[in-house]
Amino acid sequence: MLEYQRDIPKDSPEDVIEAEKAHVRDHLASLADNDDDPTTHAGQVKVWTAKHPDDPNLIRIEGALDAEIKAPYLEPGYDPLTGVDLDLLAQFPGAMGLPEEAPDGQA
Repeated sequence: MLEYQRDIPKDSPEDVIEAEKAHVRDHLASLADNDDDPTTHAGQVKVWTAKHPDDPNLIRIEGALDAEIKAPYLEPGYDPLTGVDLDLLAQFPGAMGLPEEAPDGQA
């Protein structure tokens, strides 16, 4: 069983609530798909709003999907750099979480 939740302000407009519900649905559905496709299992995801357990100023958007994780990037041993040209990636240190160097070596 996959579960996911998001908290938003209680006074959020309906379009924000619906957008958060869509986010929860898409997130769970994509986790259950080999290709990370949020549409494949979207119809099987249950999404609802609930009272926040700790903060009365928030509401909780909850979702559940009776499935197992299939997204390859969550599998043990997944290497996100497989197939990436490391010489090209080295030109963009920020993409690897490294500090960007200022032009001319200035900080």
